[in-house]
Amino acid sequence: MAMGFSLGKFFDGPFPLDYLTCAPRDIPNKPSSLFGQSIQAGVLSIFHSANDKALDIWEKQVRKGHIKKVHDVHINASTLEIMGANMASVFITTPIGIFQTLGVRLPFLVLVVKNLRKHFMFDVLVVDDKNLRRRFRFTNSISTCRIKPHISLIPLAMDDGWNEIKINLPEILAKTYTTSHKETIRVQIHGNCRLRRALFCEKTATDDTLPADVKAFIATAARDATAEITNPETETLLAPPSLNDDTFTLVTASTPTTVAATWNNRNVK
Repeated sequence: MAMGFSLGKFFDGPFPLDYLTCAPRDIPNKPSSLFGQSIQAGVLSIFHSANDKALDIWEKQVRKGHIKKVHDVHINASTLEIMGANMASVFITTPIGIFQTLGVRLPFLVLVVKNLRKHFMFDVLVVDDKNLRRRFRFTNSISTCRIKPHISLIPLAMDDGWNEIKINLPEILAKTYTTSHKETIRVQIHGNCRLRRALFCEKTATDDTLPADVKAFIATAARDATAEITNPETETLLAPPSLNDDTFTLVTASTPTTVAATWNNRNVK
């Protein structure tokens, strides 16, 4: 189908199919910012599965899979399960529409997710101090990092059960593109996982600024680091790739805290 505009004007996709029906006259000259005009300090939550309207600022796409709330027995709480035959075709993304941006200036992104022993990925789109958009894709489906001008694929190592993933966005930008973090404009979380929280914060995860339920999760996870997967669909699923000392490992999710990164053998293109 011929299109009169580029869907990549504000984000490199993938996009829900509804975007294909947009008319060229609907495209604004400048995207609106969801949090850009807000005072940002401490913690900014963008998702909490316990909320009745947890997906208020998110939209979703589902092809051959499901996105639904489920009760997780290990944390005894509701979670959002994102599952699909192809992790790329099942996701939630914020903000809604391609003509908005998050406008979040806080440096740390924290996700509380459950490893279902399937391939999993999430994307973070940022703007650096050169006003260039850089997309980071974190996934457990690869074992080496690939850095390209506008996208970097980062291997993600996860423990069994629940993980706290902390992303230091300024550090990642400095080490991949030698630029500084200006703002985060989009977060997109794909299958396959269970999601409890997604938030931005201005300090490290060991600080007292984190919400009480996230700190409680960290304490609980430390006592139950070997929680088993109870979903019968996951019994024969692929385990995340093993990462050795010679692998460039940017982000390692751990229980209960995030392990420091190592920076060896980068595959820069």
